[in-house]
Amino acid sequence: MGRLIGVTADLSLVARDGSSLTRADANAWVITIPGLVDAAVIGSEIWTASAGDVELKRFGFDGARVGALPVPGTIGHGRWLTSAFVRAAVWQGDAPWAVREDGPVALPPAEIAAPITDGRWLTWRNGHASLWRGASEVWRVPLGEATSLVDAAA
Repeated sequence: MGRLIGVTADLSLVARDGSSLTRADANAWVITIPGLVDAAVIGSEIWTASAGDVELKRFGFDGARVGALPVPGTIGHGRWLTSAFVRAAVWQGDAPWAVREDGPVALPPAEIAAPITDGRWLTWRNGHASLWRGASEVWRVPLGEATSLVDAAA
């Protein structure tokens, strides 16, 4: 079945295999999405990212497309990083960028970023972790060599 993307609220499995997005349960479906790079379960939706697109596509758990959100640039290689605590995601590509239900979120330059709670993001850059809220840094701590343990692709 490819790579597991997530588990929906009704305990259905959602997986990606190449350009196919699959829901496995009694109401199973398969959607072909050209250029699909990654997908993520965000709240009651599935967000997809396709190579060359300038927006992410949003699907309901029934497989129907429910809309799109603009992204700050063109989608290339990468992977979604999500949190169970917020309806947002960070695209881990050449440079991370964030998006919420209401659109893109400005983040400072970082090597890796992760959504924590609504409006709060954890970023890593040059051996430091920072909590980013809105348009400002709340705190920053040096991590030294520990940053080599962090791998967004794991």
